[in-house]
Amino acid sequence: MKSLYFSAEEGSSLLGLLFSGVCSANSGGREMAVWSYPPTRKQVVATVLLFAAGASLFGYGAYLSLANVEPQRARAKARSEFVRERLRKVIGD
Repeated sequence: MKSLYFSAEEGSSLLGLLFSGVCSANSGGREMAVWSYPPTRKQVVATVLLFAAGASLFGYGAYLSLANVEPQRARAKARSEFVRERLRKVIGD
C-alpha cells in the first residue's frame, strides 16, 4: 500500500503542493497528507471565483472605511470641542 504521506522535498512544485496535499497535524510540517482525489476543474474554478469575490468584498469594505474617515474625524472633533466648552462653563475657566 502506498503511504499517505510524502516529504516536502518530493513535491517541489508549488502547484503540486497546493493541489496534492495539506500539512499533517502531527508531522511537524515536514510531511504532507495526499488528497484522496485531485480537485475537478469545476471545483478549482469555484474556489478561484469565491476567493476573488471575497477579496473584492474586502477591498470594497476597506474603500468604504477610508472614504468615511473624514466625516468620523469631524464628528469626533465636534464632540471634543463640545465637551471642552461644557467643561469650561461648568468649571468657570
